[in-house]
Amino acid sequence: PLPSNRILKIQVDNSNGKVYFATDKGIVAFKSGVAPYGESLGEVYAYPNPVRKENNFVTIDGRNNTHLPKDTNVKILDSSGRLVYETNVVEGQELKGGKVVWDKTNLAGNRVASGVYIVLLTLPDRSEKTVTKIAVIN
Repeated sequence: PLPSNRILKIQVDNSNGKVYFATDKGIVAFKSGVAPYGESLGEVYAYPNPVRKENNFVTIDGRNNTHLPKDTNVKILDSSGRLVYETNVVEGQELKGGKVVWDKTNLAGNRVASGVYIVLLTLPDRSEKTVTKIAVIN
């Protein structure tokens, strides 16, 4: 909770997602979970992985404290190569800055079956591509 309802200033540290609130009675930091966008599409990973039945979401993010660049296209394919899910890293979707959060549903909104899913990430100009895998256990 804030020490006071009188907020003097709000500052976001984009390097770590912390939001600082300065009030007339002190400063409070809040870890927001929002990640800054990355600058390049490097090595990515998905977590938790494997994704078990009790995990409702899986997050796709960059390794080594990097994040996905804005406008990255993210496709999730089943083991037969069929498109299961697609999104772009843009504001206003179920995203957390430079991360993608997938709810394990397909394009029709149904839960996906157990199996291995391929995540294909591509920059808009197709200059960079990378791949990772997700194991779903239902």
